[in-house]
Amino acid sequence: MKELLLKDCVGVNNLVIESSSLESIWYESHAYNDKRHVNISCDRLEKLHFNAPIGGKTDRLVNISAPNLKYLEWFGEFMTRLNLGNLMCLEKAETSSSFMTCNFDGLFDFLCSIRKVKVLILHPDIVERLWLNCDYWKSKEISFISQAKEVVIQYQCRSYVIEFAYYILGHAHD
Repeated sequence: MKELLLKDCVGVNNLVIESSSLESIWYESHAYNDKRHVNISCDRLEKLHFNAPIGGKTDRLVNISAPNLKYLEWFGEFMTRLNLGNLMCLEKAETSSSFMTCNFDGLFDFLCSIRKVKVLILHPDIVERLWLNCDYWKSKEISFISQAKEVVIQYQCRSYVIEFAYYILGHAHD
């Protein structure tokens, strides 16, 4: 099997996906307060679409071990217990969150874990969350910007987007 689509897996508390042949996973969960633990371990996985807009406080754990992952789409909440492993081959990452409140530490950890990405696409909601906490992330090493070859900020007519873009241009090496 090369592709796997999982959508709203009802009644499954611990989802473990281990494969030496999977190349693509599309995971979606729309359950409010979903507490499902997700463990993905796939050596050949190149594409991962993870959509988990779960809301509320959860004790969710997500572990991903996919050393050859090239394309990552992450939509939803940033959990406090998120481990993306070593993503050395990541070419493109896209992220968005529809939540008014965001676990900023989880978002920052997510961005730092994709530090080797070549193309980073940030939706306006992510840029807004970053800018609202700019003192926090400016005090940290923002390696997700320094390693990127291309950063795409989906534009909204707000001054913080321009300021964030200037910050990226000033700190990106390539």
